[in-house]
Amino acid sequence: MTPEENVTALRRESAALAQAARKALAPMVPSCPEWSVSDLVWHVGGIHRHRIWLITEHPYGPSGFDIERPSDDAIAEWFLDGAEKLSKVLEQHDASEKVWTWFPPDQSVGFWQRRMAQETAVHRWDGEDAVGDANEIEPWLAADGIAEFFDTLMVVQDEPQTGNGETVHVHATDTPAEWVITLAPEGARAEPTHAKGDAAIRGKASDVLLALWRRIPLDRVEVLGDRALADRFVGGMDLS
Repeated sequence: MTPEENVTALRRESAALAQAARKALAPMVPSCPEWSVSDLVWHVGGIHRHRIWLITEHPYGPSGFDIERPSDDAIAEWFLDGAEKLSKVLEQHDASEKVWTWFPPDQSVGFWQRRMAQETAVHRWDGEDAVGDANEIEPWLAADGIAEFFDTLMVVQDEPQTGNGETVHVHATDTPAEWVITLAPEGARAEPTHAKGDAAIRGKASDVLLALWRRIPLDRVEVLGDRALADRFVGGMDLS
């Protein structure tokens, strides 16, 4: 995904989350069981505003930001206003510009362009699911989300998944996107390639991404080979 495509996705996914919030703020979010829809919108909106602050005012660290929660009758518009301001900031700053991120190998605005599109897309699904109208994530965005899951989240695990060379083949069937994950003694590594694995996880990119983020059960995608290995791999990732 290009920076422009990520910002377009951020705007689209934000608008859809706001629409879900306009339907109902009170329902609890099944995939974030301690949150109502209102809490979810507040969470994502706060992240958006923090990233604006980080990029424009405080590029060397995340601490010191504070914000007041709006009332429920204003929260959807407050959220949309912040999403648009973030989109403009991400458009105005070059992807290579240095800024703090929680991922040491990539301290750039480009990291946030991608991460904010992905963060908003998955939480948009959360919000729509809570109000009974969950739509899949657009295939190319979801495929890049799977790639990000492997090249970013899997890399920063405090307790990396290990093994003795077991392999998991992950295949998004509606985009040319597939990976082989090897559980090595020193930790898991991903390679974007086609190869037979000890286990395979296959499905639409949206479903695979949501399964990796444990939004939907693995039963919603096709699992081949060693089911226990697939369960261990997906269940062993720290998503906090």
